[in-house]
Amino acid sequence: MKTIIKSTIYLSSLFLLLSCSSETEEDLPNLNSLPQWELTQELEITDSDEFLFNQLGILQMSNNGEVFAHDFAENHLLHFDQQGQFLGSIGRAGSGPGEFQSISSFYLNGPNQLHIFDRQNMRFTAYNRSGDQWTIGETVSLDENAMNFGTFRPIDEPGTYLATSAIVFRQEMLDAEPLQYVSLTDRKGVSLRDSVAVLPFNFFLLNETSGGGFSVRSKPNNLGLRAHFNLLDEETVIAARSDRFEIDLLNIHTGENSRITYPFSPVSLTDADRRLALDNSGQNFRSVMRESMPDHHNLIHSIFPDNQERIWINMQTLYNGEEIFGWMIVDKEGEFLGRTEIPDNFTIRTIQGDRILGLYSPEDDVPSIRVYRVKES
Repeated sequence: MKTIIKSTIYLSSLFLLLSCSSETEEDLPNLNSLPQWELTQELEITDSDEFLFNQLGILQMSNNGEVFAHDFAENHLLHFDQQGQFLGSIGRAGSGPGEFQSISSFYLNGPNQLHIFDRQNMRFTAYNRSGDQWTIGETVSLDENAMNFGTFRPIDEPGTYLATSAIVFRQEMLDAEPLQYVSLTDRKGVSLRDSVAVLPFNFFLLNETSGGGFSVRSKPNNLGLRAHFNLLDEETVIAARSDRFEIDLLNIHTGENSRITYPFSPVSLTDADRRLALDNSGQNFRSVMRESMPDHHNLIHSIFPDNQERIWINMQTLYNGEEIFGWMIVDKEGEFLGRTEIPDNFTIRTIQGDRILGLYSPEDDVPSIRVYRVKES
């Protein structure tokens, strides 16, 4: 079902406003009767003498099937053609022109332009393409008063960017639930209006140390509250939190909000789940993990839009007494279109049309980049 909200309000308040609902399990779609969408592996890219996969991060695919991969360790991008042939690298580690210290996002703006955002240097670099060569078009440093952003991307409104606040750890996080923001800014990172969306998150363990500081790590086993943001199209932001099936579609120009919501039930943690979480949290964080142990698994683990205005949701729910954990595909009106099974050890990084790009990470082997073709049933 879908609820329309015609005013611009913070999502943290919006969740409270609509939390009291008459929805029942009778309102749920029949997940067991959904068409099964099949995946067929189309491409695999493994490292070679020309390049090594040291620590792969963001992956993007162009409309014509070219692949771009971010290597954390080398602070550069690797560029491959549609057949997986290596075309070259873009950027290098450092602080000078064309150098990066911490790439936190990059975006393809058509076939011949690339924007790379460097969180550490607080600047973005636009590259222009000629053939297989990429040259620097411009480098723009953010204003010194700009928010600390984690992602920063251009949108169709000239001179306007959509930015997501970075997750920064401070002492006050020990006593308060932090928030993550999505904002519209100018090209210098200065906010143009109130935040498009605000959501809470709480998936880190923070442990005070004897010297007055603190140490931090994420909660193991994908536990803890997460905020999910993504761009459905050039004017619509998707926002969802991990503990409930409520997906908000926010028009960044008009402020109109619409919501897809269903009363799916989360899966409770078992005693075995709790023991495993404590074991995986490590000795220094074991007591903190015990104190902050959630009652349930997250209901939404990840969410991706494709370029056909469909939303792919990795969800874990208790449905008719049975645990269902898998990928569901819905349209922007909230109708469930199908479901699919993702291969083991494969993590989706982006969806482009009928192709899924992601990272395959076997436990005892080197990672590789894979592309799967989607066949709708």
